[in-house]
Amino acid sequence: MAEQTGNPADATPLVTVIVCVYNGDAFLLPSVESILAQTYRNLEVIVVDDGSTDGCMATLERVDDPRLRVLVHRSNEGKSVALNTALANSRAEFFAVQDADDISAPDRIQKQVEHLLANPDLAAVFCGHDLILGSERVAPRTRHLDRTACRRAIARMTLPALDPTAMYRRALVADLEFDPDLRIAQGLDYILRVGEKYPLEVLGECLYSYRILQSSRTKRDANKRRDFVHSVCASACERRGLPKTYASRFYEDDASLGHNRVLDNNVAAHFIESSLDLKREGHAYRAATTALRCSSLRFLDRHYHKALLYSFLPLGVVSQVRRSVTESAIAPLPAELRPESDVVFDARAVSDMLLETSRSMRICLFGAAGDTGNLGVSALMHSALGGIARSAPDSRVTVFDNGWGLREAEAFVQGRAFPYWRCGARMSRRYHRPESFANMRVASMFGGLANQGARAILHSDAVWDVSGGDSFGDIYGERHLRGILEPKRFALRTGRPLVLLPQTYGPFSRNETRAAAADVVCRSELAWARDERSFTALKALAGDRFDPKRHRAGVDMAFALDTYRPVQRLEERLEDWFADDGPPVIGINVSGLIYNDPEAPRKFGLRIDYAEFMRSLIARFLRETDARIVLVSHVIPTDVHAESDIVAARAAFAEVAEADRERIVVSPEGLDQSETKWLIAHLDWFCGTRMHACIGAMSSRVPATGLAYSLKYRGVFEMCGLGDAMADMRRLDPDGVMRRVWQSWEERAAWKRTLDEHIPSVKTRALEELRETVEFTASLL
Repeated sequence: MAEQTGNPADATPLVTVIVCVYNGDAFLLPSVESILAQTYRNLEVIVVDDGSTDGCMATLERVDDPRLRVLVHRSNEGKSVALNTALANSRAEFFAVQDADDISAPDRIQKQVEHLLANPDLAAVFCGHDLILGSERVAPRTRHLDRTACRRAIARMTLPALDPTAMYRRALVADLEFDPDLRIAQGLDYILRVGEKYPLEVLGECLYSYRILQSSRTKRDANKRRDFVHSVCASACERRGLPKTYASRFYEDDASLGHNRVLDNNVAAHFIESSLDLKREGHAYRAATTALRCSSLRFLDRHYHKALLYSFLPLGVVSQVRRSVTESAIAPLPAELRPESDVVFDARAVSDMLLETSRSMRICLFGAAGDTGNLGVSALMHSALGGIARSAPDSRVTVFDNGWGLREAEAFVQGRAFPYWRCGARMSRRYHRPESFANMRVASMFGGLANQGARAILHSDAVWDVSGGDSFGDIYGERHLRGILEPKRFALRTGRPLVLLPQTYGPFSRNETRAAAADVVCRSELAWARDERSFTALKALAGDRFDPKRHRAGVDMAFALDTYRPVQRLEERLEDWFADDGPPVIGINVSGLIYNDPEAPRKFGLRIDYAEFMRSLIARFLRETDARIVLVSHVIPTDVHAESDIVAARAAFAEVAEADRERIVVSPEGLDQSETKWLIAHLDWFCGTRMHACIGAMSSRVPATGLAYSLKYRGVFEMCGLGDAMADMRRLDPDGVMRRVWQSWEERAAWKRTLDEHIPSVKTRALEELRETVEFTASLL
């Protein structure tokens, strides 16, 4: 290998863009120029000539830019080797890869750099892309994928986005290189290995143009590509502790369009997704013209007409069609990755009801948005979706969250994908936005008009609402309660049956708020309480209108939440703790809601200085025991950092003496609700302030104590037989709270036996009540 040019810029660049070329023909120069013309200037371009023989490198001689460096391989050694050569010579904090015949939009690098700088835990950020067919740029992909969606793609061994659209953070991936044995699919292999350890995201913008050439290597030998992809998936199975035989099952799951994906370089599949992206964004005309362009490519191949069909069908119908085509072919995840569950329901009772109506159920879910960063709320959402998927898997479910517009999503239930819809809804003064409840109310008077959220509710068979589990009260303020009441009132105004899922009712400090809540409860078709104390509050709220057929005692849905091992690799020290037979590993959840706010003790009426108490508790465990400590975060909001558990955990960790830090770790950021429950399940004891963090422990039979700041704790702990293990910070002074926590720690073996007796029946109740709720909803059709 030799370096041809020696005029790199003196300043250390922040970004290296790597272009590997082998006989790049006339496309190399425009590709390189698209990088040098970026709005972001602090970059270098490393071009690796991998033994080209067509003279394409001569076109770069006219480029006079010190940011360009050319490295030369005397023979063709393959793209993986060329990429590794460039990485070895890179000086930048971030690096991106561009194929030698592709084009980057002028602001691609700037937008990806800004996103990585704003999210320092991300290992890579991708972007959308369009296709270059001849001289045309067609079919833009603009769908945003968050960390959860990317993690889901990695778990199923698929790419979250086109591999050359990625920009990587060197600090996190410095120990990885491209596999030199892979001539094809090296990008898939690299991204799977990165995604198994770190979070990824995809920007919802088309910033890259991918050229389709008939002479490409994968086009000439599709079977070779399939063999390499299978090899990559087999290696991933081996890393994850799965039999290699699962590789073909994972790869076939992605090949929902069959062998055509390989034969046509994913062109038809890309057009389909582009058309659907445009349709989701409200660009129906562009979606149709994009689909027509796809049909014109191979008029006699019906595979190329699917985009046109989908462009004219409603999005909900498209989802059902695609699910029916692929569902029978999708193999369940292996047991090692399959979510754990004690009970699997026979869905025949629900199916019989649905057959009589000749259509699937339509359910809207409020109060369980999966995008808040609160893993307790996410646990409720996924538990509800799991209950529906087990009993009525053909249901169309719309989950209302804090996002924008209508978006497709999927959850995993017992290893199978369950598709659902996400739709934005909020109390907002931006009345022109369809997500505003005011806009939805007006639209509902005219059949929904162009408001997708209003239409979803008007056409639903029932509106389910869980109020975040514990927010149906005015403890968090009247403004918060108005937001909790609005979807319930909306459903009642439109005549939709309202189902209140298991939750806490109250407390209410004012007669007006209590009366408003009572009205909603009494007009609901079904209302569950999540424990006996909450049921007592529900009965008091209903008063003379209490109806035992509609108002029922249940358990928190999160007891039914599936559990699965984190996709990303945990810190090696944490893995060792879980694997050895050494000192106990305990978990402590520090609530950011209280720790980060000096006024929180006054707001919640606490008798202790919470932040000082948590520091003292951690110090005592380090001083008087040999336990290893995991600071478990359960609320990690993306916008309100003052409420973030991870911020509080890091602050508490910073107070630990340097000599003791080998015995304490902060739980990895980026785990979802089921992965966090898996982590908690591997602890020997747990102390939590977040209610659902405690539920995650108790439902996994891990002895736990709860640091309570409201009435919501006692009923749940009593249900699990741990009523005496709860420490009420409103009634006990610091010494009293410490005594209660320490007693729980010292008596953890006895509490473990108590949980072993109680939890099986509690989890069964949680699953049964979800089945009953689905059957009740089906009876309304």
